[in-house]
Amino acid sequence: MTEIQSLFNSGKIIPIANSGVLIEPSTKEGLKDGTHAMPPFLFSHNSQQTEWQRGWSGSTTTLGWAGRLMDVLSSGSDEISPTFSLNGYAQLLNGSVQSANLINASSLPKVNAVSNAQRRKSFDQVMSLSPLTAFGREFDRVKGDSISIRDQLAAAIESVPEEEHFPDISLSQQLHTVARLIKSSDQLGHQKQVYFVGFGGFDTHANQLEDHAQLMSALSQSLAASINQWKPEGLVIKSQR
Repeated sequence: MTEIQSLFNSGKIIPIANSGVLIEPSTKEGLKDGTHAMPPFLFSHNSQQTEWQRGWSGSTTTLGWAGRLMDVLSSGSDEISPTFSLNGYAQLLNGSVQSANLINASSLPKVNAVSNAQRRKSFDQVMSLSPLTAFGREFDRVKGDSISIRDQLAAAIESVPEEEHFPDISLSQQLHTVARLIKSSDQLGHQKQVYFVGFGGFDTHANQLEDHAQLMSALSQSLAASINQWKPEGLVIKSQR
């Protein structure tokens, strides 16, 4: 992790280790004798990821702490939600008001059915009809919003040139798209945004020494490419295992 070592030595990055979820202050002895309340399924990796994203240990809520946070901090009138996932579904971003935009790091999905003017005109004519049921009206609303949001996000991302210093690594490409969205946030009307990215493969069961070294190297290159374009105080990166 030579890139991260350089950033650390220059005071531009600080690791936060052992972040996670607790129900109450706990000790090793309390864990052993059962006198402290512990998060459910404590030694299950996927369960603890869910607990961390939920931010409400022991609850069964389907909301996430970042989604709940943005419910409070955002205006509530944003046409496009200020929460984005570059790595598929993330409970972290679920809010009562806000719902995440799921984006492919390489490109935004295109709706081929409305790819030319005549098709779009026909689509708009169908959308102008009023369905007889609440289900039909909600279905039309979601369809219309999806296409509108896709068009706005594509225009915002494409307004920011691609940058060549991001390596060809999945996490790096996610962070590249994040950087372009941040730089176009004014177009989207956002003062605050939350992004979710992911980089897996660390639960190694074989060939650990070689695989782990490659993963840490890819992580180092990706984070360095992203951090080097911002002021040190302008970007906070936390990790969950």
